[in-house]
Amino acid sequence: MPTELGRLRLLEEFLEPITTAALERTGIETRWRCLDLGAGAGGVARWLGKRCPDGQVIAADIDVKFLTAEGNVDVREFDARTDDFAPGSFDLIHTRAMLMHLPERVELVSRLRSWLTPGGWLVATDPTGFTSASSPYPEWRRLMDAFWTLMTAHGGDPLWGRQRLARTIAESGFAEVDMAIHTVVVGGGGPADRFWRAFFSQVGPRMVDLALLTPDDLAAGVALLDEPSFFDSPDAFVTVWGRRPG
Repeated sequence: MPTELGRLRLLEEFLEPITTAALERTGIETRWRCLDLGAGAGGVARWLGKRCPDGQVIAADIDVKFLTAEGNVDVREFDARTDDFAPGSFDLIHTRAMLMHLPERVELVSRLRSWLTPGGWLVATDPTGFTSASSPYPEWRRLMDAFWTLMTAHGGDPLWGRQRLARTIAESGFAEVDMAIHTVVVGGGGPADRFWRAFFSQVGPRMVDLALLTPDDLAAGVALLDEPSFFDSPDAFVTVWGRRPG
């Protein structure tokens, strides 16, 4: 889609403070070897490259057209469901808004652990849809319910981040596991508003085609973003970090 790069950059814009704070909590060192899995537009990989100037960063994604190798950042076309890295390849693995979309998410967490060196860190962030269910705006609830239904039909889990992410990481043998939740707010014209507007311009027609909502429902939900008095929470981002023992 011609708008995809813009959507990814908007996602990076409002998530960057959350992500960098979580990565710093690992005690990241300048020499670390890092993997940004599902690197998208490359914002996190570039940050890691600057933060680890004596190390190496691999920006891996199933679609690498928005990624550029530069400095100590290399690009790898990579399908996390089938491709592999050698055991102990990384000191830090980061993934964001990826695991929730993959039916193999639980098994993949164990594979991520094997790619870490003993003492290495996993930092994983996924959105979770529990906030939209209590929205006071019926138009917004219908819009978000249609999106979560579409995601589920494609093998995603809208509640994975809150319900299973931390438990899966702990049960996969990680130590020092902890979790943080950051609620996203829409309203006021910020980057989250621009992200959701771009997002629904992409997936809205598909939701209408599948009769998950009507064209009027789609228009009414998106129109709320133009109302000065509209403030709500479409979702929250759950970040979990854990360390491979050793």
